Amino acid sequence: MTRPEPRSALPLRPVSEGAHAPAPDRGDERLQFALEVAGLGQWDLDLERGTAFRSLLHDQIFGYDDLLPEWTYELFLQHVVAEDRDDVDAAFRAALDLGTDWDVECRIRRADGVVRWIWARGRCWQGITGTASRMLGIVGDITARKEGEAALRASEQRFHRAISEAPFPILLHASDGEILQVSRAFTEITGYTAEEVPTIEAWTGRAYGTRREAVRAGIRQLHDDDRRTDEGEFVVQTRDGHERVWSFSSAPLGRDADGRSLVISMAADVTERKRAETDLRQMPSQLLAAGEHERRRVARELHDELGGLLTSLQISLAAPSSQTPADLAESRRLVLVMLDKVRDLSLDLRPSLLDDLGLVPALDQLLSRFTDQTRITVDSRFEVTDQERFATEIETTAYRVVQEALTNVARHAGVDHVQVLCHREPDALVIHVVDEGRGFDVERVDLAASTGLSGIRERAALSGGRCEMASTPGMGTRVTVELPLARPAVPPP
Repeated sequence: MTRPEPRSALPLRPVSEGAHAPAPDRGDERLQFALEVAGLGQWDLDLERGTAFRSLLHDQIFGYDDLLPEWTYELFLQHVVAEDRDDVDAAFRAALDLGTDWDVECRIRRADGVVRWIWARGRCWQGITGTASRMLGIVGDITARKEGEAALRASEQRFHRAISEAPFPILLHASDGEILQVSRAFTEITGYTAEEVPTIEAWTGRAYGTRREAVRAGIRQLHDDDRRTDEGEFVVQTRDGHERVWSFSSAPLGRDADGRSLVISMAADVTERKRAETDLRQMPSQLLAAGEHERRRVARELHDELGGLLTSLQISLAAPSSQTPADLAESRRLVLVMLDKVRDLSLDLRPSLLDDLGLVPALDQLLSRFTDQTRITVDSRFEVTDQERFATEIETTAYRVVQEALTNVARHAGVDHVQVLCHREPDALVIHVVDEGRGFDVERVDLAASTGLSGIRERAALSGGRCEMASTPGMGTRVTVELPLARPAVPPP
């Protein structure tokens, strides 16, 4: 490498007053040994001439196998990468001006072109004139440390990103009560941001009500014992007042730079699972109650409707000799009405069309009867052909779901229009019943106590499917049922 011209304008300003310290003995073997063991090169810069004495390790750090004939401050600056050069030079000149130590970390480009990180520290020594005449110092390769720091930062970034993007609630909190981070799912489920609940005190006060002290005591125990873990289930109150059931697990993460213990708490929202478990436990009794309700309805229809008609017919036919044409016409009318009632009861119990022709024709008949009986028009769209058949269980469940949903619309929605949509996906039959009626608060309505709504959910569950109910007071209700088509479809007869 060509030797650069010495910097003639190098400032040599006075350093702080004090005893003139002699330069250390460069031949001191103990110092040399300590520096070599530490991996540090030694240098002694003559500030008046701009040249420096160095140890072999110094030049090797800059990529030279042997000592160069001469080393200058300018040559050092040429090795510093361009992005760091001005800051390094400014720090060097400030050290000369103020009489302080020069302490820098920067990147250099070695003689072989490889970029490395170095740490350099130098101290000014006064000459007999009282001005800084020499700077003695050390230099070391800190690339491994810098790479480790970069890897640690990257790891921390990945860790915090994983927390932020986790699909379940997470809290990272410290022993002084500060909540350091929450996941996006935490905010979406609870309605609270990290800024709104910056401390455990604030979070537990909002989410746990009268249980807050017990929760806080458990958190303190976690921070007091680095080996302790905790898990369980608890009820959390969200910002809008709804209660959610969380299954949680908490574990220590060591301590931060300030000595605070860190604990990560992860939760799974199991509210729907708990509801499903409750529904499953209640299902046998609910099915019995639903069956008994249906039997009572049929018995009432037979007694009130057919019973009355048969009594009238019996009276009409009591004296056949006195029958007039008008009496015979009334008897025939009563018979036709009874036939209609029997047909309606038969359709309610099990429409023969469902067995004979399949789901779509049976639904068409159901919707037509619904409109005739309630004067509620139905906008239907079936993306399933009339000829397509499904397993008997699937067709029956789909029919009953639509029947129950329409019954609820007629009883509670207060509308004159409803939509019924049915389409097939690769592995499921999907049904939507949508109205723009009164609606209800899904979180506050006891679905188990509602025979119609619970019946829909139970039928879907028994067929291995799922049911979603979305409703807003004053804006309507959407019932969506997905029924898996695990079994082969029944071929058309």
